Amino acid sequence: MLLYGAKEVEKLLGVSRARAYQVIKEINKEMASKGYLTISGKVNKIYLVEKFGFKEDYLERDNASI
Repeated sequence: MLLYGAKEVEKLLGVSRARAYQVIKEINKEMASKGYLTISGKVNKIYLVEKFGFKEDYLERDNASI
């Protein structure tokens, strides 16, 4: 899946659900300013992973814990 919800962001980043929604909102605002379409409450997995500096191999494996 290319989109994460707050539950997945919460687990991935180890933050509260409220903070996960804040992260989603901030990233979606940034993406919208660059001309991308966004969905409220969801965030692009690839952009999120790049934004937080996770290794590229993270995208290649299906993270079963999320």
